[in-house]
Amino acid sequence: MRRITLYKWTHISFLLLIVFLTIDVYKAYKSPLAFLIPLAVFIIPRILIRVFWKDFYIARELMKQRKFQEAIEKYEAFLNEIQNKPWLKYLMMMTSGIYTRNLPAVVYNNIASCYINASQLKKGRAAINESIKLDDQYAIAYYNLAIVDIIENKIKSAKKNYHKANELGLKTRNFDNFVSNIQKVYNISDQTENKNKPEEK
Repeated sequence: MRRITLYKWTHISFLLLIVFLTIDVYKAYKSPLAFLIPLAVFIIPRILIRVFWKDFYIARELMKQRKFQEAIEKYEAFLNEIQNKPWLKYLMMMTSGIYTRNLPAVVYNNIASCYINASQLKKGRAAINESIKLDDQYAIAYYNLAIVDIIENKIKSAKKNYHKANELGLKTRNFDNFVSNIQKVYNISDQTENKNKPEEK
């Protein structure tokens, strides 16, 4: 069973458990206070995460504003905080993420996205490699690596990393459509027809 499938079923099972528990408590005590159970289970952890992962969420907002360098600085500050407070990593268990449970791997992958969007591909690739070192089953990291490969005209490598992401459970469009979409997003020509520029091995 793929790890992603396992995580999905774990979340579904947990949700069902909370639903049945709430119903049982309500039947036993006939009190609407029973419905505070799902509120406590789902709302309180999200509040805690936003409080203790402050720099992480600030960085995500900066990414949305396309302030990539500022976002990178916040992510790096958060990595330092994780190093000083290792218990922050365990809050990852309170999230609904299905691709990884490794918080630093997520942060490095997000840093990579910032570098890619800022056209700093070498740094982007290095950040992705750090993410994969921390979790070599992290599908999204391989997907982003395929993006860098396409931009750098490493089509064979892109295909390999793209299929690796799919093998790990990331369901996406077919490879040709993926290449076409990345070329449009990053405003690059159809590199598969570029015969003069050899692919780096």
